[in-house]
Amino acid sequence: MQPVVVPLDGSELGETALPWAAAVARAHRLSLLLVQVVLTGQVSSELSPNVEFQYTADQALAADRYLSEVAERLRADGINVRTIVREGTPASQILVAATEHDAFAIVMATHGRGVLSRLLSGSVAAEVLRGSNLPVLLVPAAADRRDVPELLHTILVPLDGSPLAEKALPFAVRLVGTGGKLVLVRSAQPLEYPIDAHELGGTDWRVPGVDEDTYMSSVAQKLRKSGTTVEHFVLAGDATDQIEKGARARDADLIVMATRGHTGIDRMRFGSVADALVRKAACPVFLLSPRMLSAKTGDQCRVGEIMNRDIPVIDVGESLSSAMRKLLIRGAAAVPVVDSEGDLVGVLSARKLLEWQTSLWEDASIDANEVWTRADQVAVTEMLPNVAITIEDSATTTAAARTLLDQQLDSLVVTHDGKPEGMVGIHEVLAALSKLAGAQRPRIMSREPSKALSSAGGDSKRAPATKPRSKGDMTAPASGSA
Repeated sequence: MQPVVVPLDGSELGETALPWAAAVARAHRLSLLLVQVVLTGQVSSELSPNVEFQYTADQALAADRYLSEVAERLRADGINVRTIVREGTPASQILVAATEHDAFAIVMATHGRGVLSRLLSGSVAAEVLRGSNLPVLLVPAAADRRDVPELLHTILVPLDGSPLAEKALPFAVRLVGTGGKLVLVRSAQPLEYPIDAHELGGTDWRVPGVDEDTYMSSVAQKLRKSGTTVEHFVLAGDATDQIEKGARARDADLIVMATRGHTGIDRMRFGSVADALVRKAACPVFLLSPRMLSAKTGDQCRVGEIMNRDIPVIDVGESLSSAMRKLLIRGAAAVPVVDSEGDLVGVLSARKLLEWQTSLWEDASIDANEVWTRADQVAVTEMLPNVAITIEDSATTTAAARTLLDQQLDSLVVTHDGKPEGMVGIHEVLAALSKLAGAQRPRIMSREPSKALSSAGGDSKRAPATKPRSKGDMTAPASGSA
């Protein structure tokens, strides 16, 4: 049974997603997969940059007990539920869980009450949306103040005349089923920031030579021919306010819309109207990302779908010793170097660092302590190649394979609009192409430890506990190799 993934953080507000996930599951005979991520790794935020977290066995056990309690409540209502606890950074592990379990959608509250939730929840929701090949249902706090329907009766879909906005319609039709109704609202204001021509299928988002009523009637008529009940109206004024008022007036259960989801490596936003609706709407908003909308079926996937998103990033002002520690701790073959705006400056490879260290060790006059001292004095920019070899997240896997082979590299930095989004290596590309060829897919383990405790139907597995780690553990040795 295909699951709906529901990330939880242990808070009451986090659980506001559960009734909505259950409604989707009932409507489509799906199960629920409850996921809690025990935080590890380095996290940056405005309040506390570069904080290191490491999970403990007690935290994993507590998470497993919490999910088991929630699952029992849901099973009492006749919902098929599984649970899993993962270790790592929230967004990446949520996406991995959704992919591994072939999920139908991801349903999550936009924030929770805990300290980590306050620091991370906004960026987690945006990262999940940005990286997901699935629809993402975001449940705002305001949605907790209304009754959740047993089935989805009314779904509102905002349109602005663009092909991008219309791409939400097939999913909305599937979601509402035969007994429900679609409400189409036409906004004279674009629902998104200007978007790329290849995403639109043209260069102008407007429908030339067609007035708004004619356009809406045409779209509605096509849907009615497929058996869908449809009503439509045209908005006047601010798009966000009018969509929100329209959803209230027609008692919409959900809003479904496509979004481009502009993103940087640290700052993420969904888009103008989509972002505002998530914050203001009294009902949940199902968002369909470009990654989902552009995903191909029966064809090779894009690099962004198989890349590792949880990567260390080096600031252009860091020393070589600092960069070396990050690379070694994470076991990375290469790491991106960025400027203060998050734009890619270059790529530092483990091979280049090995060449630099080897040249020092071959000098008999240099002892072990001096190797690390020199690394403290060398700027990371001195080690960067003249040309940074990268690949765009929209590139195909065969393009990634050819670049890796031609440049004799083990991994590539994946970029989007000049900013690093992740890394892709030989093994990920080989696995993707093997799957495309019909070969048995090898299991790809996350570079993060991904098993803490997992359970499904009462079965559970325990992974060995790891010791807490602090930044003090990353200091260089007094002697020996760096």
